[in-house]
Amino acid sequence: MDWKILAASFAALVIVSSIILGGFGLGDFFSDIINTIGGFLGSSPFGGLGASGSELSVLILFYPSVFSLETEQAVNLTISPATLEMFDGKITVDYENEIIRLNPENTDLSIELPLQEAIIEDIQFSKIFVEEMDFEIISEESGQTTGTGNVEIFDFSGDFKIGADRVEFNGTSLKISVKTGDSEWELK
Repeated sequence: MDWKILAASFAALVIVSSIILGGFGLGDFFSDIINTIGGFLGSSPFGGLGASGSELSVLILFYPSVFSLETEQAVNLTISPATLEMFDGKITVDYENEIIRLNPENTDLSIELPLQEAIIEDIQFSKIFVEEMDFEIISEESGQTTGTGNVEIFDFSGDFKIGADRVEFNGTSLKISVKTGDSEWELK
């Protein structure tokens, strides 16, 4: 146990040095040392400090009649042939009326466009909650799952696409919780 404390102290010294010397191009050198120490110990001496955890590569499809999404930061929304840059607000896809409605944050402005394919690349969400909707989840870890129910997606990063009959989240997530009827399960 004492050698782990010594290793943690050394790693702390390396981290502080890398912060101070990072501007001199030595950050990669110290990063390699920290990764080597973590591999030697079998885990990080800091219990995951600074680690993002394991990410799942996922494709999540929802088949709604209406789907609403509020951005957590400004994004670029491409609705061919145009791109709306730095949009921050609510996006509603109404498949029943075949429109996309955009409501920028902190305004009363509402923009309605005919339903067509659109994409937001490199979007991030800390949490997405979808209630009572048909879904399909495809990942290397669990294969393909379909159902109807509640889906919570945590720490998503990737692309959001509006399709002709569905919306898609394609990227990585730290955890997905699903509740269908009496059944509940998690993918992480």
